[in-house]
Amino acid sequence: APPPAPTAVPMPTYDTSESMGAFSVDGNTVTCTNAFCSVLYSLANRTGKVYMEYTRTGHFVASYVGVQRAPTKHGAYHDDDGGHDNGNGGKGVAFWRDGDGVELDGVNSLLIDLDAQTASLNGQEAKSIPGSGDLYLGVYDGTFAGPGSVTLNWGQEAFGKSKPSDAAAWCCEPAPAEAPTPVPTSAPPPAPTAVPMPTYDTSESMGAFSVDGNTVTCTNAFCSVLYSLANRTGKVYMEYTRTGHFVASYVGVQRAPTKHGAYHDDDGGHDNGNGGKGVAFWRDGDGVELDGVNSLLIDLDAQTASLNGQEAKSIPGSGDLYLGVYDGTFAGPGSVTLNWGQEAFGKSKPSDAAAWCCEPAPAEAPTPVPTSAPPPAPT
Repeated sequence: APPPAPTAVPMPTYDTSESMGAFSVDGNTVTCTNAFCSVLYSLANRTGKVYMEYTRTGHFVASYVGVQRAPTKHGAYHDDDGGHDNGNGGKGVAFWRDGDGVELDGVNSLLIDLDAQTASLNGQEAKSIPGSGDLYLGVYDGTFAGPGSVTLNWGQEAFGKSKPSDAAAWCCEPAPAEAPTPVPTSAPPPAPTAVPMPTYDTSESMGAFSVDGNTVTCTNAFCSVLYSLANRTGKVYMEYTRTGHFVASYVGVQRAPTKHGAYHDDDGGHDNGNGGKGVAFWRDGDGVELDGVNSLLIDLDAQTASLNGQEAKSIPGSGDLYLGVYDGTFAGPGSVTLNWGQEAFGKSKPSDAAAWCCEPAPAEAPTPVPTSAPPPAPT
């Protein structure tokens, strides 16, 4: 019997009483057909973290998004930053230009934290949403240079970026189809236990960056993408490769940052550090293999880090530790691809160390199912 079709989940619809201006909605594509407009989707009664993605076309001020409170005016209005008379009166935050971190020609991710009342675009530092009351996702046109369009991916299609593990898609991920029941010939081995990949700390990471699977790319100088080592003990082993300028794609181990913004690792020698003391390995003089596989051994008990089997360096300061991926130059972008243990290591893992994670449990051998007794042997 074929598996049943996944359950269809209806797409979100815009709030007809609060949306305004001249616009059209075709499926999940919103087009403002005359300046100005606000097309609002309600987040009432939602909690936790909500994730979605979108792409855009046209002039960057004719097709942008934001998160706002309920509007206080209705007509040909866009988002309200308080600086002009064309706003709809609903206080909020908007992301409309590349200076806000918008990828004008690519996929943008938006993470809305309903509990913390913040919004974060493309993994950047979260912005507080001013005001009080219910929240709305807004699609806006704020110019006479339109029209432009925004296409929304609520979760009905595969996301182009990595959804944080503690966030839910806005909606629409269909229930998985049930597999048909096979007729057994022998018992198959159980599948290895899937172990989720580590995810970066959204509250401590900073700067303009993207994370695609296990590859981190800083898209503008400077950035710090941090993975927590809290509650770990013993020795932790991982490997990585890098591309681009050597100061645009390097790693280190640090304490919790004390500053948030466009900052990289902190060695105390300049103002661009994030305030979290640590050790960083960024050039061949530090033993980095710029074009090969690098190994990193972190000893949580001794509070040290060793690159490529060299003498371990003590990690200054106190408190929880983080693995950091950094960009410390305007010569980027560069990228770092992390192997936590989900793939075969290129170097030898010390016997007293554990992979950061992700080594699946080995499969058990199949148990044969007898079909008939074998014939007796000849006398």
